[in-house]
Amino acid sequence: MTAKLHMDPIWLNHLQQYPARYDEQGYVCFGDPQEEIRRTSRENVLALLHGQGVIRASGADAEAFLQGQFSNDVTMLTINQAQLTAWCSPKGRVLALMLLLRDESGYNLLMPRALIPTTLKRMRMFVLRSKVILDDFSEQYICLGCSGSDIEQHLLQQLPAAPNVAYGVQHHAGLQITRLPGPRPRFLIGGTPQAVITNWSFLSESLTLVGDAAWQWLDIEAGLPSVLPGSVDEFVPQMLNLEILDAVNFKKGCYPGQEIVARTHYLGKLKRRLYKLHMENTSTPTTGTDIYNAHGDGQSIGKVILAQPAPAQGTDMLAVLQMEAAADGKLHLGNLSGPVLQVQTLPYRFEQKAS
Repeated sequence: MTAKLHMDPIWLNHLQQYPARYDEQGYVCFGDPQEEIRRTSRENVLALLHGQGVIRASGADAEAFLQGQFSNDVTMLTINQAQLTAWCSPKGRVLALMLLLRDESGYNLLMPRALIPTTLKRMRMFVLRSKVILDDFSEQYICLGCSGSDIEQHLLQQLPAAPNVAYGVQHHAGLQITRLPGPRPRFLIGGTPQAVITNWSFLSESLTLVGDAAWQWLDIEAGLPSVLPGSVDEFVPQMLNLEILDAVNFKKGCYPGQEIVARTHYLGKLKRRLYKLHMENTSTPTTGTDIYNAHGDGQSIGKVILAQPAPAQGTDMLAVLQMEAAADGKLHLGNLSGPVLQVQTLPYRFEQKAS
């Protein structure tokens, strides 16, 4: 296996025994990505999330600093409860979406590895005299995911208990195990390379190894968005359904973009939402691809956020759409004569019509 991204040498050496490779999107896979997704839809799997990165925040002022930056209430975070949270621009647009976990000495901010350099550089500009240290921790914190109908029973072979609420966290042998929301049991596992290797037999036994693409398909199934390089600074949190996903706290104090996010919430002016879509075409669109309405004026009415092959056939995706156009249903990818898109049901609900 050739390291396309930097990896801890111990972890890289461990991976040499597995036939991992990189797919066309630059993510790790262990075979054909679509076959991995097909197996993920019906088997218990262990996903190697090489596309996931980590920023480490530590220091005496770490909590206060993060509280002043993020959309969620960091003061409510505990070592046993993670948070989904957004970092916004002054215009209220999401610059990064991350899972925030706490331990005894600091915070781990899990987000796409591709955004780490720019996010870290910009976030450090706000540190000023605060006693907080921000570092790229991606090589020191390995991210895995496990999913499947029997995955909880698999974890309970080693754990005294598994997290039973969304974003609940269990600690075991140096690992943080976080339950994620969605229609099927799913857990995110993180730890140092040594902790992951020590627990590898327990983690991988009887599970099918898959890569990032399969995990992204599970995110699509769960209606859980990602902010990738093609969608940075494009959408306010509500357009990504983040308040429904408990990633926004409207009672906390100020943070960048807070006034705009609150105004959108209280005045009810939202006209775009995140939707799940399917198309029969098997060509997977990139993040940022435009979507059009056949009854529209030829202007884009939405953009693709995340897309992966569907287990059976075609392509599944998440996209931010004008709510009125989504209700109309005459949607096409790329241009007015592009592949037809069908709106699918999300595992959570929101008001379907624009205010």
